[in-house]
Amino acid sequence: MEIRIEYKELAKRKIVNGMVTFEIERKIKYPKRFFACLWYIGMVVFVIAFCYLRQALVAAINIAVVKHHLYETVEIDTIIIGLNSTLTALCTIYYAKLVGAIGERMTSAFLPKTQGGYDNILIVLTFSLDIINTFLPLFYTAFLKDSNSNIPVRSGSWFYGYDDCDPYPCLYQLQIQFLIYLTLKTLIEKIFVIIGP
Repeated sequence: MEIRIEYKELAKRKIVNGMVTFEIERKIKYPKRFFACLWYIGMVVFVIAFCYLRQALVAAINIAVVKHHLYETVEIDTIIIGLNSTLTALCTIYYAKLVGAIGERMTSAFLPKTQGGYDNILIVLTFSLDIINTFLPLFYTAFLKDSNSNIPVRSGSWFYGYDDCDPYPCLYQLQIQFLIYLTLKTLIEKIFVIIGP
């Protein structure tokens, strides 16, 4: 079992039963692991906050459209759905490019002893962050959106009053969001392949 060099640099060398072992002190190991757990939770909260901030932006645009009576001249619902989906896709793709680097730093903060342990933690963290990043906005559109639209706007929760799917069902928005996400992801990846390996 090969011990990682980074682990050896922080660990103290001990001899137990005639065998040389390396152990990191608890006062160093546990705060770093606690910080890594908080960092992971923070990344999940960031994706959730993005979903709500994006909806707040779309709700503000919707309010401005209603205020200026643009519904009479343009099919604005489709434009707003497209804007919402494009914003989601661009942020999801950008965040997906950062997930690998975030996963590596987070894994190093967990201080795994062996290379196998490092690889396992890296795979789990990167995979779970990527799944949350990719599917949480779609989950929000599919299941949570339109669930609070019956709350009156005058109650102070203006966001909920405009978090609906009218005049189309949420399935339509989900299809548009998924279509734009896959198209932009494929297009951007092809552009990156052409620009540089």
